[in-house]
Amino acid sequence: MAIQPTYHWQFNEREGTVTKDINGVEAKLVRCTLQLHGRIGNAIKLNGKNSALYLGKEAGQFGTNDFTIAF
Repeated sequence: MAIQPTYHWQFNEREGTVTKDINGVEAKLVRCTLQLHGRIGNAIKLNGKNSALYLGKEAGQFGTNDFTIAF
């Protein structure tokens, strides 16, 4: 049985400043661009030192259990 991630952004949007994960949780892109192809699936590009991806309060609550973040 494969373990499914709690949050998983696929970056399928082709424009805009908001991207949604598989459960509809929004992340905000600041000075980023959505890329058509990443190494595996779609990707974003951070355009300079003032770029950011805000995952929001919900996704940022890791608690004290083990967790993984992959980029």
